[in-house]
Amino acid sequence: MVSWLKDDERQQPLTDEQRIAVEKQLKIQLPEELIALFKQQNGGYIEGLACPTAEPTSWADDHIQIDHFFEISEESGLVDSPYLCSEWGLRKKLVIFSGDGYGWFALDYKRKKNGPRVVYIDSELEEEQELAPSFAAFLSKLVPAEEYVIEKEDEGIALENTKENRAFIAEQLRKGRTNEQLLAKINAVLAENNAKKIKKCFNDIISLEDESLEMYLIDRLVHHENTSIRGHVVGYLSAYLPAFEGDKHVNDTLSLYYVNQTMEKLKQDKSAKVKPFVAYWFQEYKM
Repeated sequence: MVSWLKDDERQQPLTDEQRIAVEKQLKIQLPEELIALFKQQNGGYIEGLACPTAEPTSWADDHIQIDHFFEISEESGLVDSPYLCSEWGLRKKLVIFSGDGYGWFALDYKRKKNGPRVVYIDSELEEEQELAPSFAAFLSKLVPAEEYVIEKEDEGIALENTKENRAFIAEQLRKGRTNEQLLAKINAVLAENNAKKIKKCFNDIISLEDESLEMYLIDRLVHHENTSIRGHVVGYLSAYLPAFEGDKHVNDTLSLYYVNQTMEKLKQDKSAKVKPFVAYWFQEYKM
């Protein structure tokens, strides 16, 4: 069951006027279940949920998490779907209702009958898979994210997603290497300039939860010539907006000040893979 975050008062309930305008603009009919959900609140963050998947994703082998929905309005949200599809190289007939630089949740209007199915497009794996034959079925499949656990691959032991266990996993990923050795590895990957290897390196580094390494790599990637890489990094930063309370850290790693200053540097970035995340940050975040 979807529960909007209690402290998320940024959005008002969806109005019929907004729905009609967006449906007309996109030339679609939105699922009744989605309309009912958005009449509680028109987009925003939700209590973390997970949807089981038939195929592995870059998130996990058996599920994908969702923690927000885009709004339904004439200015932004679902109406940005054609623009996002064009810029990210996604196919037509998709209405994106959630996602970031890692992947997208979308209503698929390719079929003519029985309404849109729900699909997930994995940016990392460059793959698409069906999550449910309808939005109603999609909602019924969602479970609290806490029901899934992190797997310790070498011993097959299931670990809860806690700060202590994340630290344990980071230790396993580090493999005894010093920061100097990891910096040398980062620089070698950057010198090779292969987008997929850079993204994988970035994902490995953020899993270490080491502030100095993470900032070092982010500072070098936010102005990378490859827009997909910049979007990947900015999507990661913007996805953790709800974690900030006062000057707390994201996953106890990045400070609010650092992330905000990084977003300030990206205000002039015109890429569609970056601009929506930066705009969202400054729309939602209040100093």
